[in-house]
Amino acid sequence: MALFKANTRGPVSPRLAAENTYTTARANLLLVVAITTLNIILCLCGADSYFLFSANIPYFLVYMGMLLCGKFDFSEQVFLEMGFDPAEGYFPTAILIGLTVIAFLIVAAFVLCYIFSSKHRVGWLIAALVFFGLDTLGMLGLYGISLDSILDILFHAWVLYYLIAGISAHFKLKNMPVEEEPVVVAAVDTEAAATGTVWDALNNEAAASREQPTEATEDETKSEE
Repeated sequence: MALFKANTRGPVSPRLAAENTYTTARANLLLVVAITTLNIILCLCGADSYFLFSANIPYFLVYMGMLLCGKFDFSEQVFLEMGFDPAEGYFPTAILIGLTVIAFLIVAAFVLCYIFSSKHRVGWLIAALVFFGLDTLGMLGLYGISLDSILDILFHAWVLYYLIAGISAHFKLKNMPVEEEPVVVAAVDTEAAATGTVWDALNNEAAASREQPTEATEDETKSEE
């Protein structure tokens, strides 16, 4: 899976590097929103698939709603393992609807953080960091640290790193002086200039030589008269 990272070639100024870091943080946040939404939709469709680089709590809420309401094929087996009797019925569908609404509200909070963090309104990026940090803590509380969850933990760490880097880049930008536009000075070819001067002299001399016969002719005409 391709991760969002600003693409820069060659040396860049500190200001441009900080701008790229802030942009990368917002791009990673947008990717989290997109994949989290995809995971929720797949879960609601009954698919047993989960893509990494996703917020965990919204997906977990929908997953539990589907499980408790008997929407999965394996819900009966899970109920038996938990000591419940599926014959007595599953939880009402209203539970699934309520959990799904909460999940999408959490995703909507991330969307707002992405939209309003543009133009370096860093407060919204800080809010996204807090939300995603809580999501990470919730994930660790639910699953702990194991081989099954290590990749998800690494992707969460990746997002947290870039959100922190983006916030740090914003404050660095505030302390940087405004870069002035470089002044472009036209390069003068001294050899061409010298050559041009010579040609100007030759042209002036040629023009003077053309005027001399004309003046001589006028003198001769006056003398004949």
